[in-house]
Amino acid sequence: MFGKLFRVLAGGRAGVEQNAQTAAETRRIAISELQVPEAFYNEVVLTEMPELQRTALIAQDTQKLSHNSWPRLLAITIYSSYQFDCQKTLDPSHYATRRLAKLGITPEQIKTELARNGKEVMRQALYQGVDFH
Repeated sequence: MFGKLFRVLAGGRAGVEQNAQTAAETRRIAISELQVPEAFYNEVVLTEMPELQRTALIAQDTQKLSHNSWPRLLAITIYSSYQFDCQKTLDPSHYATRRLAKLGITPEQIKTELARNGKEVMRQALYQGVDFH
């Protein structure tokens, strides 16, 4: 677990190039595949990256999820955060309601996300391309 975290946080030229590739792939999966709004993605990457990384590391250490790439696990963690915030908007006084509004995420986008089955979205993303037979 700590080896991956060290490699992510450690440097060197190769580390910077690898981090750039990881960031690009994470962004692509989160925004294109999982439909996380770009503004939300940018916000959580800037403000919550240590927590997102810890959560993704825990998932990576889980036997059932270890086949996933680091960018995919991180993107799914970001999606989970978006899904959580959308669910919390059902309480107008919750901080997530203000955060999503500040980011320009419309009530229609929130309604669309809430209509999706977030657990199923994550399950499909986690097991994409896996043949269990």
